[in-house]
Amino acid sequence: MYGSYLLRILTILCVITSCQAQENAGLSEIQSLKGKLYSSDSLPALLKKYQFTESSQVSPIDDPEQFTVFVYRLQNDYLVLFTLRETDGKEWIQDVLSITGVKQTEQVKTVLCWEGAVNNVELIALINPGREQHSKAIRAWRFNRDKRKFEVHAAENVSCLNEGYAG
Repeated sequence: MYGSYLLRILTILCVITSCQAQENAGLSEIQSLKGKLYSSDSLPALLKKYQFTESSQVSPIDDPEQFTVFVYRLQNDYLVLFTLRETDGKEWIQDVLSITGVKQTEQVKTVLCWEGAVNNVELIALINPGREQHSKAIRAWRFNRDKRKFEVHAAENVSCLNEGYAG
């Protein structure tokens, strides 16, 4: 009786450990995109599994550092990439943000987010669009250009333009 009970516990622990290992392997694969060359002609294998949803240049045209944000989706999971275009035209992935478990009623927003009354193109937010012109962020991140990486950002003062708002 105790042997059967112990076997069940060990089986459950093995399943949990296996799931955690798969999740860590997926995260490792996502993080391996950092520093890779980005080209729509030859995407890294991981990105080929995802559907491209949008991209926007986030640097002023006269800025010597030309950053672009790309968004990819696979079911309820999103990958947000910030790239830096060099003078030779090559784009290098600076960092990757993985947003998982996005509900069907939620949206990932880039470029059109405000902190208070100030537009900040470095903000990425998860919103529930609702019926307002601007929707409050549920979660938010900021791409730190100096550190070349995404950072968690306080969401309470962040809102994003609801492009489906009809007024």
